[in-house]
Amino acid sequence: MSKLAIACLFCVVYVFSKVSMAETITLVADPWCPYNCAKQSQYQGYLLEIAEQAFAKHNIKLDYVVLPWSRAINDVLLGKKTGLLGVTKNEVPELIFPNQALGVATHVFITLKEATWQYTGLKSLAEISFGVIKGYSYGDLAQRYITKANIANGKVQPVSSINGLKQNIEKLSRGRIQALIADRNVFDFFLLENNIANNFRIAGILTKEEIYIAFSPQLANAKRYAKLLSQELDNMRANGQLQRILQKYNLQDWHKFDAPTP
Repeated sequence: MSKLAIACLFCVVYVFSKVSMAETITLVADPWCPYNCAKQSQYQGYLLEIAEQAFAKHNIKLDYVVLPWSRAINDVLLGKKTGLLGVTKNEVPELIFPNQALGVATHVFITLKEATWQYTGLKSLAEISFGVIKGYSYGDLAQRYITKANIANGKVQPVSSINGLKQNIEKLSRGRIQALIADRNVFDFFLLENNIANNFRIAGILTKEEIYIAFSPQLANAKRYAKLLSQELDNMRANGQLQRILQKYNLQDWHKFDAPTP
């Protein structure tokens, strides 16, 4: 075999070894488009696009798994999955969070268009029953009102499937609940993507809170992943890549135009 052939063979072996050595991280969540979308959707979700492009620069591949939210949380806490998409610090404070948020969720109450009820604080919730998704914190409402007693008496009705928003919309449309809580972007995107007539109204803002991609405390590389994500987000914001991603979803940079409520 010639020296040239040996050199070429060495290069091929080297390239394949580098590919095989590439890290793979697994991010998990329930579908929450436009942040992270269902696998059959024509959209990927901007959180996934940011993560995929950020980690690719460090030869880290991304795997995306869809699970019910409560199970997704559990799998990440146990180290079965690498990270959780669209999580808030209030929901799972045990996780390893990057320095920078990747968006701001605006949780709103949704009713049918003809309804007159308006959210004005905790006392106003006594007038209705409403739907939530199991494991979501909705700011601190999980501690203040989504209690075992209110679930038992039907004032709060949680669902736990990966199609939680769809279930709650169906329950609202059939009169089984009088309101549901959803992120405003997620609700609007769901109606648009599923060609559902907007027979609904916003009956008040519950809270705004920053959302993150956060990592399992069981994994040795969790802090490294969080640091890389923050660094690359800075780069993507500076070179315009972030804005190009957000434009696909008709969104603006939360860093400039939005802020969480205290």
